[in-house]
Amino acid sequence: MTYFTRTKKTATSLLILICGMVACGGPQAPQAVATGPAARARADLLQMPPELAGRNPVEQGLAYIDVVNELYPESSNPQVRHFRIKAGAVFSVRGWAFDDKRNTTPPVWLELVGKSGADRIFIPAKRTPSKDLAGSFHHPWAGVAGFNVPGEQANIPPGTYEATVFQADPDLLIKTPFYSVQRITITVE
Repeated sequence: MTYFTRTKKTATSLLILICGMVACGGPQAPQAVATGPAARARADLLQMPPELAGRNPVEQGLAYIDVVNELYPESSNPQVRHFRIKAGAVFSVRGWAFDDKRNTTPPVWLELVGKSGADRIFIPAKRTPSKDLAGSFHHPWAGVAGFNVPGEQANIPPGTYEATVFQADPDLLIKTPFYSVQRITITVE
């Protein structure tokens, strides 16, 4: 095979490749398309709920997150209680919150704020009975201070998030400090 024949075959192959790229619009990266109920839920969770929007929260009451995805924290000290969960897993949380200034247990919202500041995710929680908590704090009215985020496909992107518990009464929005720790963080990986 001569140099000319090899060059001609290489040039022909290159020409076919270029024509194919032009016909397809050039090199393209695969597009990520969000589909299914998880993608819709994710979009819904990125919207600040009307119960929280446009209100100035006051800081009072107490809250705590016991488990995330039925896992206990990997660290818990006076500064931070840290949970680590798998990306793509169903997301669930169990904890408690109450307003000890007004002796109430308003509806709960969990906010997750990405460390990069890119994502703010709002997840509604459901109140649950907590007779042991009412006894521990000697607050009989706190019998429904428990809350849970039932397992749902929240589609939370990988990253580290700081958790905040809000209690939303119609007349007062409460940003609830955590009992015995400064911060609660969740890493999704």
